[in-house]
Amino acid sequence: MSGKLVRLGRLFNAASARSLIVPADHGLNLGAVSGLEEPRLLLERLEGLGVDATLVSPGIARATADLFARRTAPARVLTIDLPLLSSVPGADGEVRAYALIASVQDALRLGVECVKVLLVWGIESAVQMENLRLVAALARECEVSEMPLMVEPVLWGAAIPEADRADPRLVANACRIAVELGADVVKGPYVADPDALATLVRRTPVPLVLLGGPRLDDARAVLDIAANAMNAGVRGIVFGRNVFQRPDADAMIRALRSIVHDGADAGQAAKLVV
Repeated sequence: MSGKLVRLGRLFNAASARSLIVPADHGLNLGAVSGLEEPRLLLERLEGLGVDATLVSPGIARATADLFARRTAPARVLTIDLPLLSSVPGADGEVRAYALIASVQDALRLGVECVKVLLVWGIESAVQMENLRLVAALARECEVSEMPLMVEPVLWGAAIPEADRADPRLVANACRIAVELGADVVKGPYVADPDALATLVRRTPVPLVLLGGPRLDDARAVLDIAANAMNAGVRGIVFGRNVFQRPDADAMIRALRSIVHDGADAGQAAKLVV
């Protein structure tokens, strides 16, 4: 297990044991998404801003390899699956099909530290079963290859009403199943109730990092989420659109870093966002 330990260690800050992750993989599903039309421009800035890791697709990992060919560069998590949201490129919608688009061997050749896949709940049963089967098989392959596996359970399907998609019980069940399938890291949805979030952290026996979700206009709301997550014991945050879709993206990264690694509260961090 030494290979996994070394790669997982690259995802987390040595001093705080936490991770600030800014993903750049949204184009895999949504195309030239706003704020990420030129992903290299974002990735070029991450090292200087103290970001610990990023998420990238196979194509972007290859195209930007030179940015990560140094010891101080952020770690890379490779997104290797594709949920088909629409037959129209860049359109959003219900998950209609699911497939892996790269392998663990591809990840090893690209030199990344981790691979990431979705575990989608509430969708049509045949698609959901294929998703489960592929994640389980991938976990076995990752174990053999010493490659960490990040699983992102999401409650996207029509069978789960919008109002229930942050329900602590459903989120806890989804995260637990991800662990049972073999996840080394779980990238879970945010749970607003602090006691429920702390319980989720305590009952998840692998590092739990939280996704940022849809873009919020209020910078303080973004910082409150980050601070609440850290107070609950979450090991990291994965904030994409709430970073790269903001005109003050660099300032937001600095503010989030102060929360994740320096123990700042949301009020203190807000002073860094002009």
